[in-house]
Amino acid sequence: MGTKIRGFSDHLIYLKGDIEDEIDIPEAGSGKSQGVLLEFSDGTKLEVSYGKPDLPQSWQIKVLNKGDLFGEFDGCETEEEDNYSDIVWLKDGVEWGKYKLNAESDWKYLKVHTPYLDGTGAVDHKEKRGTRIYGSSADFVEIDGEIEDEISCWDSEKEFHPGIFIVFSDGTILRFKKGLRGQSKVWDAEILKKGPLFGVHLIADQTNHGNSDVVWMKEGIKWASSSYSLGDNHYERLRRYMPYPAEEDN
Repeated sequence: MGTKIRGFSDHLIYLKGDIEDEIDIPEAGSGKSQGVLLEFSDGTKLEVSYGKPDLPQSWQIKVLNKGDLFGEFDGCETEEEDNYSDIVWLKDGVEWGKYKLNAESDWKYLKVHTPYLDGTGAVDHKEKRGTRIYGSSADFVEIDGEIEDEISCWDSEKEFHPGIFIVFSDGTILRFKKGLRGQSKVWDAEILKKGPLFGVHLIADQTNHGNSDVVWMKEGIKWASSSYSLGDNHYERLRRYMPYPAEEDN
């Protein structure tokens, strides 16, 4: 798919493709904002700012480092309505991106395009196109999509809790456990093995859930099982989504 990065209006940085998000910079048009730093999984680093020396109403993108998936740079030379921003294209395969509004601020992760369900984080029960896995509450990991079930995880915030191991028919193996990255109330996903139907892994900062990583599997998962230990034989088979029968025409 690839990713397109450009400035939009006088206060937004717009990313479309593998990375799909907007960065709002309220003070960009006033000239008070510093350049926004962007970094991507392939090593590409950009600095984006509003206002070039000779084109004060245009967006400038400085390429600080070209990563393995860097594609093209198209510089703008006008302030016309449809051509007032430099544009950078990244090739297909960027797994994550992050940004910081200035050198002193913290990094924040950008949202990743999630095509496997309905793209909004909600589940479209009319067309199951994949499977989503996430921590839905303090004591439950929820799976919806082609596999539709929930796994209870009592005492999940305790250090001794091993987490939940989930094995999928394509060979993907996940571990969901709280506190792997130091935040005891946040569900973290550890990708132990990626099968051919593994989709994307969003850390909690990239999702609307806030307290849980989210993993999307592509369409085609036949079964999944869960266990509290990866090495034992006590796996519990998870339920598949079973749609209601189609109504017969009267």
